[in-house]
Amino acid sequence: MLVVEKDGKIVGMNGIIFERKSGVARFFTGVVVAPEEQRQGIGSKLLHRSLLEAKREGLGNAEVETIQGITASEHLYPEFGGRRQISVS
Repeated sequence: MLVVEKDGKIVGMNGIIFERKSGVARFFTGVVVAPEEQRQGIGSKLLHRSLLEAKREGLGNAEVETIQGITASEHLYPEFGGRRQISVS
């Protein structure tokens, strides 16, 4: 877990889970930033660090799944090459 503090308070965090099944390596990450601290680069720094950790673990690709309507994530992930894909299952 990665944590960002400001003035002694946690303003951002990111949990990372690595999974290796059937020869496929994946990682799951959850970036959370306090609403009053968003749009200041905290989420970008957390995601960048997560991607570095994934690379160090030998993962070549990252897949991101977000909840529809969370506008912060709509701005964050494209900065890292993410693209929108909608599942209709």
